[in-house]
Amino acid sequence: MQLRGFSDASQNAHGTWFYYLRTLNEQGYFSVLLCSKSRVAPVKTISIPRLELCAALLLSKLYKNDIKSLKIKFGKVVFWSNFTIVLNWINKTPYKLKTFETNRVAEIQGITEAADWRHVPTKDNPVDFISRGQLPMDVLNNRVWTNGPLSEFVLNTTHSFHCFLFSFLKQITQPKAS
Repeated sequence: MQLRGFSDASQNAHGTWFYYLRTLNEQGYFSVLLCSKSRVAPVKTISIPRLELCAALLLSKLYKNDIKSLKIKFGKVVFWSNFTIVLNWINKTPYKLKTFETNRVAEIQGITEAADWRHVPTKDNPVDFISRGQLPMDVLNNRVWTNGPLSEFVLNTTHSFHCFLFSFLKQITQPKAS
């Protein structure tokens, strides 16, 4: 079982959500939305990179406070952001950044491992629905909310490894023909 967390931001809002992905077999996946959280952007204008950093911090806090309380052992936890500046900040020593970034990056690094953060292309980031907004009826009909982002990009990051693993296990567990 894997846990995938996504974050995104816009001038209007920033948000996060977690879902878990479970491989059923080499042909299929099962995923379920566990939780999400959003915040309205501050009244004071803040740059998009800083809003994206706030979204990454919100994702980290959601993981620390809500997901860990579930007491579920996940094989792998991956955090996704579509903003490479934020990913670079998370991989830096905080004291080299400005105060705003230092405080948030230090907190993110205290909760998560920098190596667990990945880049997701904007078109594949499911949290775009939170940051851009969506009407209630559209949320109810949005399969991404209930089933998770089963785009080729997100699946292929795991799928290629699982296909290799399944074929390898089949080879070593099948009796040799004599």
